[in-house]
Amino acid sequence: MTGGYTFCSLDEVKKGFPEFERVMKGLKTDLVNKAIKDWDPMKNGGMAPKAGQFGQSTIMPELFVGFLGLPTAPTLTTWHTWYNALGSNVILQGAAPGGA
Repeated sequence: MTGGYTFCSLDEVKKGFPEFERVMKGLKTDLVNKAIKDWDPMKNGGMAPKAGQFGQSTIMPELFVGFLGLPTAPTLTTWHTWYNALGSNVILQGAAPGGA
């Protein structure tokens, strides 16, 4: 599907494609090292950065709101979603994106 997204369980990917985990760990290391170099003197603050640190992010479903980004929508606990209508839908929306 052109322009589509596929979300799947990382545990299942690791079982079926063990090289994926190695490649992703290497990519993460390379990106963090590049950020340390490019943003010196900032340090890596991981998932909970403090002042003077840069952070990392994730697309864990529990960090996003549910259907259409409505404030009354439940927090997502899974990426399993069924779209049964034509048109556009917000599929990802988080709190304080981009350090806002």
